[in-house]
Amino acid sequence: MKKAIPLGKVESETLEFKGRDSRPMDIAREVVAFLNAGGGELWWGVKESAGRAETAEPFEDGEARKRDLQNHLIDTLEPSPRIPDEVGIELVPAGHAGEGGSVIRIHVRKTGLGRAPVAQIKDQGRRYWIRIGDRVRVMSREEIRERFSRSAEDGQVSEKQLLAEREQVLRDAHKRDEALFWIGIQPVPELDDRSFDVEDKILEELLMNPAATGSRANGWNFVRELSWPRIGTRGLRRADTIDEIEIRRTGAIVFSTALERLHWKGGEHEIWPYALLEYPVSLMRLAARVFEKWGAKDLEVLVDFAFVGLQGWTLRGGSPRSPFGRRYHDPEVFQEDDLLPAKPFRFSRSEVVEEPDRCALRLITLIYQAFGYPKDAIPPELDQKTGALTIPS
Repeated sequence: MKKAIPLGKVESETLEFKGRDSRPMDIAREVVAFLNAGGGELWWGVKESAGRAETAEPFEDGEARKRDLQNHLIDTLEPSPRIPDEVGIELVPAGHAGEGGSVIRIHVRKTGLGRAPVAQIKDQGRRYWIRIGDRVRVMSREEIRERFSRSAEDGQVSEKQLLAEREQVLRDAHKRDEALFWIGIQPVPELDDRSFDVEDKILEELLMNPAATGSRANGWNFVRELSWPRIGTRGLRRADTIDEIEIRRTGAIVFSTALERLHWKGGEHEIWPYALLEYPVSLMRLAARVFEKWGAKDLEVLVDFAFVGLQGWTLRGGSPRSPFGRRYHDPEVFQEDDLLPAKPFRFSRSEVVEEPDRCALRLITLIYQAFGYPKDAIPPELDQKTGALTIPS
């Protein structure tokens, strides 16, 4: 649901208004400042007086303005922001049913730890803006140096740890000749052990009740009715002969399941699309619940996955509920032993908490691409526009 234009509101640390005469470079400056601070939202096409939103100045060519702004941000910000994950741009009607044009709302999410500061490239130079209260200023050299140092330390160490764990999973699985699907979710920084307690009953409920994470009771997820979680050395763990999940004392979430769990109908060694959708989505929804309650606002989340022993498996594009003629025929056989992303995915806490299904979509999109499919081969039950998964029971 689109937000209403906040007329009467006053500019603050997280709110800015710009009239329609503002240039894309002016908007980019504010976006950079929000990215380097705590995030916020900017309304382009809203005139302010003394910092208070006074009147809407809508654009008749809103779609073109939106497209041009997006391209400008990608071309002039370094590093380029992830759109819409870090910077979301939407049109908000200024009149009834869109009559009278639209203003543009830019929702900026903080880049988080492990991410270098963002600069605006202008006149062959770089400006590192930051928002302080309702004003914007250039970051000092000391601030920039400290941000780069901190991002390298936090992000690289955590990424290396996650990649090292993935490599260990690969070695162990190949040694035992096992085929499996693994996902690792790592918060950066780790959760504070003074407040995060793996013996909290809330975590036990999340691992035992599908409804607690918004998952289907009979769907493909990490919940098993006859397998209860237990406290172990590293955290809260539930395991059986098929799969296992662990919420660690650091806040990390690690899940693995036999590859056969992703097969239900279709040809031999054919991945069932709903299984491929629901496993990542259910895990991101679990992460959303954990990090919403215990994660700091500037938390960043690294997510990695691995398919081990995937050679010879197939994935049919389209929805299982569609008439057979509308589904992809003759799916290609996967030729490699394993399927791995080049590096872990990065999300801000707000992305995970607010849109966990959309975060999972990024992983799922890569998997479909690895099987040679375009994005529209992803079943429409995972709506790419709304970013929400809905599978009828």
